[in-house]
Amino acid sequence: MKKQKLKLNIAKVGPVVKQALKEDLNAKGDITTKFTVDKNYKVKACLISRQKGVLSGIDVFGLVFKSVSNKIKFKPCLKDGRKLIPNRTIARIQGSARDILTAERTALNFLGRLSGIATLTNEFVILTKGTSVKILDTRKTTPNLRYLEKYAVLCGGGYNHRQGLYDQILIKDNHIEAFRNNEALGRKKRFDKKKTTRIEAIQIILEKLNRKKISKIKIEIEVETLRELAIALKENPDIIMLDNMDLAQIRKAVKLRDKYYPHPQKKRPCLEVSGRVTANRVSKLAATGVDMISVGALTHSAKIIDFSLEID
Repeated sequence: MKKQKLKLNIAKVGPVVKQALKEDLNAKGDITTKFTVDKNYKVKACLISRQKGVLSGIDVFGLVFKSVSNKIKFKPCLKDGRKLIPNRTIARIQGSARDILTAERTALNFLGRLSGIATLTNEFVILTKGTSVKILDTRKTTPNLRYLEKYAVLCGGGYNHRQGLYDQILIKDNHIEAFRNNEALGRKKRFDKKKTTRIEAIQIILEKLNRKKISKIKIEIEVETLRELAIALKENPDIIMLDNMDLAQIRKAVKLRDKYYPHPQKKRPCLEVSGRVTANRVSKLAATGVDMISVGALTHSAKIIDFSLEID
């Protein structure tokens, strides 16, 4: 898997920011600020981090203010992906006090959430230092925020798995069970009561995909046992996910893959570990020789980073 570029598509982010502001302002707007702050009063403000971490979403932060008023001046002092130092200025803002106060909380929410994901991702990356393993995210993301949350994973030094259901084939447990049940119905009609085994299902599914010769689309399949892995290896998919295996099984899986494909430079399945991945286990998992470790916690369990916007 190639190193993915750290590039934010602002055109994609615009509608998300507008929706977030609409949620906060509704039709009436910021009624507190309207009653307490003069419309002609202008201020300068500084964005400050209150804790260590990794920055992500600084351009999103600025876009929130620009979406409230294009007259606001926004100047970032730090780029995404850089380390945060407590009490250091990260950005400067200048403009109408009303506009700045109106945008403040929405902007901080985006920045805190994305920087939290980047920070947690970086912690996992550091724990696997010295190995070639790649830390991947999953689809366990906040609805409508997936693009931004996966961008934050990149800021932390991680990698994106598939973006959605549309860009990679990933055959998981329920796909295999649905296939088996469908095959069982067909057998019943033929008066054959024998049900397709999981191993047979894996083989048939991968053979069908190979016959279709799907070009430029990665094929990944989830396996639960070493016997299932052996069948999957014969069909040479792009990735094989080792689901909820213990360390001993994972080590055997790596040896089995290397036995089938002794030359790393030739096309061979990458091995991905998934399930029960924690900070306490990730170093040991990386040391087994697998290629990738997917961690749902990066996006579903990251704590926000505390930022403060202070008016001078």
